Amino acid sequence: MIIEYDGTTIEGNEEPELIGDPNGFSEDGRPYNSFGFWVTKMNSKILRDMGYDPYKESPTSRPNRDIGLYKSPSKFENEWKDFLLKFRDIVESKKSIDEKISEINKTKDKKEIWKKIQKMNKDNNRDPFPLSFFLDELIKLEGVGLKTAKLLWEANLKSSHDVLNASDEKLLQIKGIGKSLIEKIRNSKNY
Repeated sequence: MIIEYDGTTIEGNEEPELIGDPNGFSEDGRPYNSFGFWVTKMNSKILRDMGYDPYKESPTSRPNRDIGLYKSPSKFENEWKDFLLKFRDIVESKKSIDEKISEINKTKDKKEIWKKIQKMNKDNNRDPFPLSFFLDELIKLEGVGLKTAKLLWEANLKSSHDVLNASDEKLLQIKGIGKSLIEKIRNSKNY
């Protein structure tokens, strides 16, 4: 992941410290504010899968030229950032997962980027967007893979908060979830 703030980019696998005071807290208790925004660092294969030349257009970075200047943001980059900002506002809101999905779905008729994301997910055998995003969030729980994330989703446990607050009895009713997996989930360090 990369956080971009006022032209400064910080790279790494860990979320950097929050810049400034938090405006609120996400469902999982992490603070957030409006001083920066998260974007996934995209590799060349992903960009090519989306139909863009990674050396001409990049949604998350501006390639350094020989003279040390950065090219102007492309139309794609601007659309991508607008979409990500809207998406972030939605997923960090205090709304239910179903309300978030409904709001995200309302953006699809406005953004060409939506079609490219769906195509990329389909080409990479991923679930449709935005479901893929929420399944990825469940996969962050210890011991949860895609198959288990789908089972949790189908059992109406659509967020890590839902899963961590579910009783052991409710989790044990889900096919494929046993006591050892519940223990792993309860010991998740990501939440």
